[in-house]
Parts: sequence; C-alpha cells; structure tokens
Amino acid sequence: MPRPRALQKELHHLELVAENRSDKIGSAAFYTLDVIDTKTQSLLTHVSIMMAILAMFYGEASTTAEIRLAILVELMLYLIITLGCLRAVFLVAPTALDTTSEAILETRVREVARRRTAYRISLFATIAVTAAFLLTIATHEVLRIYPSLLRIPSA
Repeated sequence: MPRPRALQKELHHLELVAENRSDKIGSAAFYTLDVIDTKTQSLLTHVSIMMAILAMFYGEASTTAEIRLAILVELMLYLIITLGCLRAVFLVAPTALDTTSEAILETRVREVARRRTAYRISLFATIAVTAAFLLTIATHEVLRIYPSLLRIPSA
C-alpha cells in the first residue's frame, strides 16, 4: 500500500496533469491510468516474446544442463513479471464506502499510485531479466561454438 507521502506526491502529479490538460483531477487520473495501461501492454508484449524465445532455446538439443537451468529461472522470473503487469492493468472500482467525491478521488489517486508502482517494478525487473537473458544466450553460443570449453582439464 502506498505511503501517505507517496499519495501526496501522486495527487500533486495529477493536479499538474489536470492543469496542463485544462481538466479536472479525476480526468487526469483516468488519463494517467490509460497511459500506464498502454505502457504495461507493451511491456507484456515484450515479456511474451522473450518467454517464447527462451522456450525455443530451452528445447534446443545442444543446450547444456546449466544453460537450461538459467533459461528455466529466467522463464519463472518472466512469469512473475507477468503477474506484476497484470496487477498494473487490474481494474479496481470504488467500494461501497466511497460515497463522497473526495473518497472516490482518494481511491483514484491510490489506484494510480499502485498501478504506477506495479508498472515500475515490472519494468525494472524486465530490464534485469532481459540483461540476464542476453548473458545466457551469449554463453550458450560460446559453448556451442567452442564445446572444448566444457571439458575440464584433468590434473
């Protein structure tokens, strides 16, 4: 749950967006949620493509057990990232307790803060796992081209 200071920061950001769009804070919240949804959908597309590529490498016959393990770990991490992305696009409606416009606005601000946090965590995790993927694929190719590197010299 976002901290009160984070909610104040989010509210201030929405006020600025509303001011720049000559609109109300509620409309700015929906605009911001739409932007987060669009970015999250793009991130989900990237994650899906990476998972498909990893599955292809996992099934390749020349893949060593160590590389398969690395690929399996990366696939699991991408699945966790997928859950974060799904949270970032999860629709939350005001509760029955949110009867005043102030309560509804607070719910919107909280939701924007939660979705932005879920998106940021998913984005940074995706960058890290994609970097690990590049290392895994580079290692796989080096071992495929130079299989003698797998042999440990006997003493």
